[in-house]
Amino acid sequence: MFDAAQAGATSYGTIKVDFLTPVTNSVVISLGAVLVSLVAGVPAGYVLARRDIPMKEDIAFFILGFRFAPALLVVIPLFSVFQTVGLYDTYFGMIWVYQVVTLPMIIWLSRSYIEDIPKDIEEAAAMDGAKPIRVVWHIVLPLLKPGLIGASLLIFLLAWHNFALGLILSSTKAPVTVALLKLLNPGVQFYPVMAAGLVVTMIVPVVLIILGQRHLERGLTFGAVK
Repeated sequence: MFDAAQAGATSYGTIKVDFLTPVTNSVVISLGAVLVSLVAGVPAGYVLARRDIPMKEDIAFFILGFRFAPALLVVIPLFSVFQTVGLYDTYFGMIWVYQVVTLPMIIWLSRSYIEDIPKDIEEAAAMDGAKPIRVVWHIVLPLLKPGLIGASLLIFLLAWHNFALGLILSSTKAPVTVALLKLLNPGVQFYPVMAAGLVVTMIVPVVLIILGQRHLERGLTFGAVK
């Protein structure tokens, strides 16, 4: 809990910001977005890498285009839609809309990783009688593990630091980046409190990067040697 009154803002009243709830919100939303993106994005990346489908490259670039679209282009229409269908300020709604940020990256990264896996391995397993689902589950996914862990860390950071979507589409479920906005008050200078808030927002990403550093390094060099 940060109290702005203790940082030279007493004459302006007391501004208390609870950072535990926003941090919890960010963890739930970011992890949920990563899990949904993995479940939906890895199969999509596999199809784009291994199957000959019409206009495959056009579809891939169309998906990637969502990643570079301006956030305001999406969030303003979604604000009205979310209020109409009851998804405003809900974890489900936030996780769903964060797919605009996370899903295209997972599809493209998983596609690149799968293309680096020699197709001969899958063909050999198929010749031995393995079904396609078993080939993917027991051969492709274990080989993809280093790359997927690195990709998961990357998209987690993208979701964690997202600001526009959380600002417009949430209130009590706002992420920690939006909570930092409450520490910005015109005419009041309490920079130590703001600095403390920034440090809090960095704790979870730094811990995850440290824990997943070994897998992240393997993911960055995935496919370098075949």
